[in-house]
Order: sequence, then C-alpha cells, then structure tokens
Amino acid sequence: MKEVCLTNNIPFINAFQASKNWYDTDNNDLTIDGSQLNNEGYEKFSQFLADELTGNKSIKSEGKRLAVNEAIKEKNFYWHNDYKIPNGVHVFGRRHAPYGPDNYPYGIKKTRELTAIRDSMIWATVQNQSYDVASADALTSKLPPVKTNYNLGNKGIYFTIQIWR
Repeated sequence: MKEVCLTNNIPFINAFQASKNWYDTDNNDLTIDGSQLNNEGYEKFSQFLADELTGNKSIKSEGKRLAVNEAIKEKNFYWHNDYKIPNGVHVFGRRHAPYGPDNYPYGIKKTRELTAIRDSMIWATVQNQSYDVASADALTSKLPPVKTNYNLGNKGIYFTIQIWR
C-alpha cells in the first residue's frame, strides 16, 4: 500500500505498525474483543489519525473537536447499520433470492446515502463550513411502502392483557 500511495502522491498512514506498537508497549487492552476498538482504543486511534493527517497539529478548538466527534458518531451509526448489520444473512440474501423481504434493497440504498451525507458533513465541519444535513437527507431515495405480512386471521378473536400486581 505504501508503494502505491507514494507512486500516486497519496498520503499513507501506517496504522498497522502504530497499533502493533501499542500492543507491544501498552499493558491495557484497547478492544472490546481483541478486534474491535473500545472507547479508549478509539481515543488513541483517532488522535493518531488526526496527528498524522494534520502533521501533529491537533484541532485546537475544543468546540470544533467536539463537533467533528459528534459528526463522526452520527456517520458511524449509519455505517454500522449497513456494514455491521445484525442479521446480514437475512438482509443480504443467502436465505432469500436475491434479498430478504422486498424492502431491504431500498433500505440499504438509503442507509448508504445517509452515510455519505454524514461523511460530507464531517469534511465540512473540519473545514469550518456549514452543512445542511436535513436538506441533504430530504434528497435521498424515498422508501416504498412495505406490505405487511401480518394477518389478523379470525377477526372475531380479541386479545386481552391483564397486568398483575
């Protein structure tokens, strides 16, 4: 990767070596499961990336740093709901051809659009520019109505719930 980046005049950050050094020198675990970063791990990794990208000139304004952090958290919410979706087999279609229920392809498309908008928001925030997320969200794909598969069956049957104290 480093050679490709150098050849194409693209910044290269060796996150692998840095994180390997953390594990060789730090006594604390920076992950929740040996793979995924915990809050302390994200703090350390984000500071490393920020320093590498800015030439070790961290964001001076605490307000701006918090705004960037909030923008990243919002993007992460959408990204995780796409790439780390809890029931990926059901969503992406090994059980149904080509996808699970009819609405999944539309939902995935919209989630990716919302993720891209949040990425643009991050870059605007870093550059001290405003970004109207609500207006951008309004331009994303519209979700078609989803037909219900719920059947009341015998309409003469009613359910009652009793709360016991």
